[in-house]
Amino acid sequence: RMVGPGRRDSYSVFYPTLGLYDTRDPEVLKQHVLWALEAGIDGFLWDCTIPNGEVVHQPIAHTHFFKSLEAMVEVLDELRVEFKLCPWYDSYGWWGYPVERMVAEISELVRRFVDSPHFLRMDGSFCVFTYKTFGRHTWEDWRRVREGLEAEGMKGIAIVAGEAARPGVGRLFEGLTQYNVPVDRWTPEGFASCYEDIVRVARKEDLFYALPVAPGFDGRCWHIPGRVASRGLGRLYEAIWEKAMAYDPPFIVICSWNEWGEGTQIEPCEEYEDLYIRLTRRLAERFKERGEY
Repeated sequence: RMVGPGRRDSYSVFYPTLGLYDTRDPEVLKQHVLWALEAGIDGFLWDCTIPNGEVVHQPIAHTHFFKSLEAMVEVLDELRVEFKLCPWYDSYGWWGYPVERMVAEISELVRRFVDSPHFLRMDGSFCVFTYKTFGRHTWEDWRRVREGLEAEGMKGIAIVAGEAARPGVGRLFEGLTQYNVPVDRWTPEGFASCYEDIVRVARKEDLFYALPVAPGFDGRCWHIPGRVASRGLGRLYEAIWEKAMAYDPPFIVICSWNEWGEGTQIEPCEEYEDLYIRLTRRLAERFKERGEY
């Protein structure tokens, strides 16, 4: 339904410059890549999740997110630009999938995309990020997942564990990251506390790591209660970037490109136009001045 001139109802307090869109639309995906390149962004982590309800039982290859990832591969084939993709495996941590399903879904992601030149690799290994790695699964579950992947012939996979900065994680994973932080810690100091945990474990166990940055948070249209971390016209974003760069990480990951429901996106919108494209370009240029990691 329309809620204003040229504005349809949505689950976000922000409204995309492109209008409400389908992430399987090649023209939308092409514009996303062009904006990202303008911002100095080198690739997208692609959320692979399945919402609750009847669709939670469908094969991962039939999901909206999988099909949009396939569409993005075709867009990159057409554009012929240097831009990387990486699956961020997600649903298992929400719904407590059995190990067998996790093995099958990760295997499907790898089989479908391993031969594409557009995907991120770590020391030659196809890379998969995971969200809330230990949210509903144990060390033993993940040991069985790794064994199951090897049995499927998936030995060359680098799995980056999310929200998992704990001693011994290097026995099962090749890297560490975190999507974001709790909203009550959504400050430069709150993010720095997260970085401290990740960096300490990653350096001790010789793991790859990626530190998150974010512009703000606004879940008033989606969450109950509606929580907010004010953007401050980009000042919060800049301050969090400064904290992240101080740790000299190999990667910085931005939360997010287009998570509209939580109001963390940097994609252009009616409210702040292309402000975060411009801010990100300036910050990314500084980050990359140090050369190859």
